[in-house]
Amino acid sequence: MRFSSLKIGQRIALGFAAVLLLTIVGLAASLIQLSSVAQQTRTMMNNPLAKERLIADWYALVLAGSQRTTAIVRSPDAELGRFFAETARKSSADAGALLKRFEPLINSDAERSLFAHASQTREQYNAARAEVTKAKDEGLETEAIFNNTYAPRTQAYVDSIKALLELQRKEIDSTAAAIERTYQTSSNLLLLLSVLIVAIGAVIATVLSLGIVRPLRAAVKIADEVAGGSLHLQIDPDSLRGRDETAQLMQSLSQMETNLRRLVSEARK
Repeated sequence: MRFSSLKIGQRIALGFAAVLLLTIVGLAASLIQLSSVAQQTRTMMNNPLAKERLIADWYALVLAGSQRTTAIVRSPDAELGRFFAETARKSSADAGALLKRFEPLINSDAERSLFAHASQTREQYNAARAEVTKAKDEGLETEAIFNNTYAPRTQAYVDSIKALLELQRKEIDSTAAAIERTYQTSSNLLLLLSVLIVAIGAVIATVLSLGIVRPLRAAVKIADEVAGGSLHLQIDPDSLRGRDETAQLMQSLSQMETNLRRLVSEARK
């Protein structure tokens, strides 16, 4: 069945249905892209960002602890170590708790390698700290232990945590870049779909308009000619084909012309 043979109401309904379908497709594509962005954001929040925060807290504890140990060892006050003993114990326990929370989140060989190295340097740092604080408590010389053992191991420990922290930040940057790419792709896709919807809607509107207005104009012209007394009408045969309202109107006008011509012919006899 040709489109032009459909009723006017059916044409309009199909036109609106086509535009509505395109709109639904555009909305569905938008929802899919938004879901992708949301999933990538959740991934970033639940993994790289969560790990980055744990390592940053760990890093802060280590810095504070190393500065506290340095102050204890360098200070002439022998009571300073006992004063900070509880704080140091809690800081060490907090660091251990952070490591337990971080370890199950490891999901790459690079992370696993850096974490193993950081754990190793942590043990060496703790041993050096215990050695230098013990020497301080016993009133022994601490300068050599501090410079040759504690300070290098502290730096190695801090550097290993910084390397792990930098890896997490690179992962965050990578995920953020992926989200940005998805956003750009989504924007371009939505823009393209919007242009297509408008263009196809305009085409549908034009086709519907021409399919209705042209036959009506032809019908008005024929009616004007009949009203002017002309019974020799030139009706396009194509306009008589079809089953829509305009074709039926043209058929009626053609029949009216035939009937009027017959009546006039009979009146003249």
